[in-house]
Amino acid sequence: MPRIKYPKRIKFGAKSYKVHWSADDWVTRPEDNRIDGAWGLTDHQKLGIWISPELHETNKRETLLHEILHVLHANSGGNVLNDMIPKHEQATDAEEFIVSRLEAPLMSFLVENPAVLAFIVIGADEDRA
Repeated sequence: MPRIKYPKRIKFGAKSYKVHWSADDWVTRPEDNRIDGAWGLTDHQKLGIWISPELHETNKRETLLHEILHVLHANSGGNVLNDMIPKHEQATDAEEFIVSRLEAPLMSFLVENPAVLAFIVIGADEDRA
């Protein structure tokens, strides 16, 4: 168990996603969003994030960040079900589109959730010790 506490909530604007860490929560995560082999799950309608309790601490941190990016994407004007990236001649243009789109929401998230940032960054440092 890490010295930095597991975050219980992720705030994004007016929304607050509950983060579920326990084995019981993992077993009862929403059926309609499950993907075999997935380490995490985000449900925007239920405002919940589920992280597999079987993961190593390092993988829990990385998975939480992955799920946070889903939250940022869904709440930054993206259509969660069928997001259309403008067609570009170069793949780097599509990448720039995605990065630019997540830049402001990520900054907002980091400012609003310092405990989550500490869990990811300080915890990762503890994992290396």
